[in-house]
Amino acid sequence: MVRDHIDGKAVIKDRIGGKAVIKDRIGGKAVIRGYIGGKAVIRDHIGGKAMVRDHIDGKAVIKDRIGGKAVIKDRIGGKAMIKDHIGGKAMRSYWWQGYGQRSYWWQGYGQRSYCCKAVIKDRIGGKAVIRGYIGGKAVIRDHIGGKAMVRDHIDGKAVIKDRIGGKAVIKDRIGGKAMIKDHIGGKAMVRDHICGKAMVRYHIGDKAMVRDHICGKAMIKDHIGGKAMIKNHIGGKAMIKDHIGGKAIIRDHVGGKAMIKDHVGGKAMIRDHVGGKAMIRDHIGGKAMIRDHIGGKGMIRDHIGGKAMIRYHIIFYIIK
Repeated sequence: MVRDHIDGKAVIKDRIGGKAVIKDRIGGKAVIRGYIGGKAVIRDHIGGKAMVRDHIDGKAVIKDRIGGKAVIKDRIGGKAMIKDHIGGKAMRSYWWQGYGQRSYWWQGYGQRSYCCKAVIKDRIGGKAVIRGYIGGKAVIRDHIGGKAMVRDHIDGKAVIKDRIGGKAVIKDRIGGKAMIKDHIGGKAMVRDHICGKAMVRYHIGDKAMVRDHICGKAMIKDHIGGKAMIKNHIGGKAMIKDHIGGKAIIRDHVGGKAMIKDHVGGKAMIRDHVGGKAMIRDHIGGKAMIRDHIGGKGMIRDHIGGKAMIRYHIIFYIIK
């Protein structure tokens, strides 16, 4: 996988279930953040464009609105519903409503919406309003007075979508597990579920965060405060990808062997594997470095500090 980006090109950061996942965004383009049920999920948006946030039952669901445009927030029975309103206008309660009429806040108090439940889309007089029905359950979409609101139902379970007063809110459910999507106050949040495992996606306060799961293994993706982070799993082995503070970092796996790719502070680093043998590629501080392997033998290629260097292996008569 491509790990970094250069010159404004997006990079593939992880793989989940053998699918490439674009993790970063560059140049104002939306990025694919994850796969849920084999479907790509665009997690962020850039430049005022609506983004696809999740998949429910394999259907894309636009979760946010941008630029004053209404966005599709959920699906009921595979039909898209507009969940927000703009400019003081009421919105359609169901996808099929409103093509011939508007569904105002007062609708539904005196009537049912055909075979379905009326959905109050706006609020009036500072009172919370019911925004939708999923599986016969009422879903409160707005809140008033600093109280958390129930935003959606998935599999008949209430999901808190917004946060108020510095409390974490449950944003989604995947596989029947509740996930905390946002947080306030330096506490780690659970952002996603893959294979039924909760993953911590963000953090505040110099604590490492678990970013993804691959094959049920948790990986630490970012860090703050000079601590090494585990960035990926290859073949079930954890690899440390970055570091801060003069500590060596493990960058790759080749043939199931971990290799140290970089270093800081005059320590030699292991750069490659040839034939399953580790080789030291660089150094700082006048120490000799092993540069290559020939026939599984290590050769010293360079040195600093007035000492002679071994440039070849006599047994191979290779002179470089």
